[in-house]
Amino acid sequence: MDAATEPVLVVEDDVVSRMILCRMLQQMGYRPDTATSVESALELAASTDYCLIISDFQLLDGTGIDLLDQLPVAGRAAAPFILVTGIESSSAEADDWRHRVDAFLTKPVHSRELRACVERVRGSGREHVG
Repeated sequence: MDAATEPVLVVEDDVVSRMILCRMLQQMGYRPDTATSVESALELAASTDYCLIISDFQLLDGTGIDLLDQLPVAGRAAAPFILVTGIESSSAEADDWRHRVDAFLTKPVHSRELRACVERVRGSGREHVG
């Protein structure tokens, strides 16, 4: 399956950030689906086999980490998980979840950073960009 047919789940409650991420992913050839909350993301993840999940840290009804914790319940824990955050990577909170995600990006996310991150997590291990 090539990137043009592979679905990516983008979980972001800010409309502008969501549109920008989706546009960048479309330019990379992916098919983004969107959710604005943990609940709506879990509903989508239960019915679609995503090749990648990109989630904002702070969502309407929880956090990206809450989503990550609940994905096994939805039966979808295998997709690489990229967390997008405005939290500085050196903060204590970031240290708590850094080891639990495949990668994280710091806002604002730039196209080149997103592309490099996606390519790496789809083929290798954890990283921080941003």
